[in-house]
Amino acid sequence: MIKFTLLLAIIWQLILYFRFPGFIWEDAFVMSWFTDKGLKFYQDFDGGRYFPFLKLVMIPIDKMTNWDVNTTIVLGLILAFCAILLIYHISKRLSEAQFISLTFFTIWFGFILRQNTFEVNLFLGLLMLIDIFLFYKWLENPKKELVFLIGFVSSVAVFSEQIALVFTTILFFLIIIYSKISKFNSQSAEVYKIILPFVFGFILIPIPMILWFYSQGLIDQFIQQNILYYINGSGYPFNKSFPQNYMLMLFFINIPFILLTIRLLNKQKMALIKKGDKNTWQEIVIWFFLLTSIIITLIAVLHPRRFLLILPVLSILSEIEYQRIKVAGKFYKLIAILLVLAFSIYSITTIIPWYKDALTKGRQFAIYNLHHPGDNGYEAIDWIKTNTNPQTRIFSFETMIVYFEADRLPIINRTYILPWAFEPFDEMKVLLEKEKADYWLVDENHFTRFKSLGYGYQSNYIRSYLDKYYTRVQSFGWASIYALKTNNI
Repeated sequence: MIKFTLLLAIIWQLILYFRFPGFIWEDAFVMSWFTDKGLKFYQDFDGGRYFPFLKLVMIPIDKMTNWDVNTTIVLGLILAFCAILLIYHISKRLSEAQFISLTFFTIWFGFILRQNTFEVNLFLGLLMLIDIFLFYKWLENPKKELVFLIGFVSSVAVFSEQIALVFTTILFFLIIIYSKISKFNSQSAEVYKIILPFVFGFILIPIPMILWFYSQGLIDQFIQQNILYYINGSGYPFNKSFPQNYMLMLFFINIPFILLTIRLLNKQKMALIKKGDKNTWQEIVIWFFLLTSIIITLIAVLHPRRFLLILPVLSILSEIEYQRIKVAGKFYKLIAILLVLAFSIYSITTIIPWYKDALTKGRQFAIYNLHHPGDNGYEAIDWIKTNTNPQTRIFSFETMIVYFEADRLPIINRTYILPWAFEPFDEMKVLLEKEKADYWLVDENHFTRFKSLGYGYQSNYIRSYLDKYYTRVQSFGWASIYALKTNNI
């Protein structure tokens, strides 16, 4: 039954791969292409507001595949298979009925992601699951090698995206607290024997990365974009709305977390925590991870993709809670039954109809975030390629992939076409006045989008800037080409 469920999960993932639309990991792909063209991170293009370890890893991979646009889509499939196998392996270690965890993951994964791509949130979620599993093993055998591995895995996660830092910090202190409470051997109570292995593991990623940026003369930009940006209030888009469909999805996917919370709010559990009971502390670590991740998801830009961060751990937890039902009290069983019934209704009315529609419809293009013949953006890019030379510098006010498709480099380093990526906007205005692109490729709809997101001042400035310095030379529906006026060259 268990291996059959594993086989079904893999087959289902293959079905989704061939029916769902493909999306390249656009920013990582274009950034690696920029570096091959001699551009430097942060200085010549926007390296993003997240630590760039994973994007740096993609550079040699993209070079080896000669910038094949299918690379990150295939890597996304591999990542999904890794998730299935890891969940299977860990749940097998924890219980006898692994089909619950695999079924939970299989139901939710496609419904949340809805495309074929390499999703960083899932990658981080798997690293956090590995961290939690290593913590489990450390509880059984408190070896410093396991703490070292926890530090290293945490480092890969944190320096791929800062969101992992909160739980990593909590996990580090929970290890110290547990070692002091339990005192299961003389070494565990010596804090430095925990801190040093963790630190040694944690620094293996940032030290070479920081030294590389330092050697490139980019350390100041690295610190500004990845650390100071969040401190100086430069415009990170904290969440201001809570769409009902997203909140319902967040509620139902967290049914295992709700059940875990009910079990932990128990005087006996509190006593076991103080005594250092291993099983209870395993659950405490999961609870803290899920709680902090949910809070961050609600504070930051609320998007279902963020739910993939918690999906691997929730899949394991669903298995644990299924086992607990057998020995739980009447109140817990009643709540569990009600929640499962509610989820069944949600599945029948929402999840199953969505899958039916998506699989029936299939996909029109293999890769959706490229431009295709007949598309306004495709025609505008073709005009750029036909009417300009390869040395022409442009500004894409459409998407970052335009630079790759047009085979033209950006004039300034604001290559993320997101209003918060333009902040501090006064600095961008200085760049625009100092370095004027030969041509702008503009999605005219962006002016309205920026205003709807609360960045009307950016929209108004860019419109007046184009009117002052540029002439619209060609239009293709929503895509326009603006050329620099000759008297402003």
